[in-house]
Amino acid sequence: MTDTSIAFIDSSAHGAAIPFYKMFPSEPIPPATAKNSVSVDPQVVDIKGRRMETLLTAIPQKVKPGGSILIVCHGNDAGLFLSFGDPKNRIDLSSEVLAAIRQNIEGKADDTTTARLLMLTVAEWQRYKTLIVAVQKLELARVDLRACKTGHNDVTLSRLQVFFNCATACAPTIYDGFGIMNFGSPTPNPDVWRKWMDAHKGAQMKGVPPKRFAWHATYTPHFIIEAMADSQDAVQPWVEEHLPPGKYPGGPLYLHAVTDLMEQPIFAGDDAFRTKLVEAIKGQEPSRAIDVKNAPLPPP
Repeated sequence: MTDTSIAFIDSSAHGAAIPFYKMFPSEPIPPATAKNSVSVDPQVVDIKGRRMETLLTAIPQKVKPGGSILIVCHGNDAGLFLSFGDPKNRIDLSSEVLAAIRQNIEGKADDTTTARLLMLTVAEWQRYKTLIVAVQKLELARVDLRACKTGHNDVTLSRLQVFFNCATACAPTIYDGFGIMNFGSPTPNPDVWRKWMDAHKGAQMKGVPPKRFAWHATYTPHFIIEAMADSQDAVQPWVEEHLPPGKYPGGPLYLHAVTDLMEQPIFAGDDAFRTKLVEAIKGQEPSRAIDVKNAPLPPP
């Protein structure tokens, strides 16, 4: 299955994401047993600044009813780091905010109460509400979220599905990142290779001379991948194995991977990538009822 999605990317959060999708315009989606993906439209929309108003305004302008979108930004298992009002207030698209917005739109809370919770004036909230309703009326097919751990909590992901009123919302259960793989000036020089391997203990290697390609991931203080290659030709087999279909012209290699910060990163072209993605389906909200019979007993 290959649908086309419009990408909305916070470049202030993931500066490498826009060039990555221009190079590899395909995003894997579940299930893990299939090779499903969405095609990413080359006209990426930059939502730099992490403002919800920017995203909500742009979606109806760029997406047709029943369409699909891809959102790339920072996040965690409580929601997306996209702000209502002044970003300094840190009123993001979190699970609690999603619940408050739903209460209002369903008529269970008034505008004054919701505005106060979101640290907005009533007029500001009503403007946001108009934008949210316009997005919900699109009845989007898919909203694929590429934001760290947003799929780790099933309630959070379900609330995001309800917020966007899409048929399916999808997100990773672990950390999600974009970057540039720097392999400097390719060389087969054995002394250069020896020094590089000594400096990068645990590096992964593919191929043999004259087509060796090695890479090494570090997670502190940032997610960084360094690499070494015999030649530019040695890079292509690695690209074809670990990244989605695309056109790599040589030079800087942009990448997308998920990681738990303990094991080796899983790249977007790896089969295991889809095992780290989960979906929330419209009309299938997770139950929050307590199973009394099977609930653990409280400590004595």
